[in-house]
Amino acid sequence: MNEHLIVILGPTASGKTSLAVKIAAEMDGEIISADSRQLYRRMDIGTGKDLDEYKLDGREIPHHLIDVADAGEKLTINDYALLFADCLEAITNRHKQPILCGGSGLYIETALHGNELSAIPVNQELRAELYEMPKASIRALYDDLDDKVKKKTDDSTLKRMI
Repeated sequence: MNEHLIVILGPTASGKTSLAVKIAAEMDGEIISADSRQLYRRMDIGTGKDLDEYKLDGREIPHHLIDVADAGEKLTINDYALLFADCLEAITNRHKQPILCGGSGLYIETALHGNELSAIPVNQELRAELYEMPKASIRALYDDLDDKVKKKTDDSTLKRMI
């Protein structure tokens, strides 16, 4: 991580982008999006994506990782980590101020801490088998997991547990 990286985070429509734009204009910076939905082209409604927000006094502020993939294209957190690292390096090499702006917690955490996530292939056969099991059985399997694993797992829905 770059120790000079400025991070602006918060929920959708909380003013993050306008603040990032003002800071970027003041500090000769460039904005890197940390939004899991704004990565996708044509996903403008409901994501708070407004590219006109990246203009201040007629000047467009450089911004990155917005509209980089087509809707339906799969981008993993590992893909985001690589894209972020490339952007950060390029911005730093231009001697500009990098500003990370968004509300996707996992994306921000990955950018800040460089979490290495292994690209484990999906086991479709196991998933199908688990989806056929009663929810109580899935819960029992989950409850048998190591506490460290459980602390890192979102158990709010069956889909997330599987």
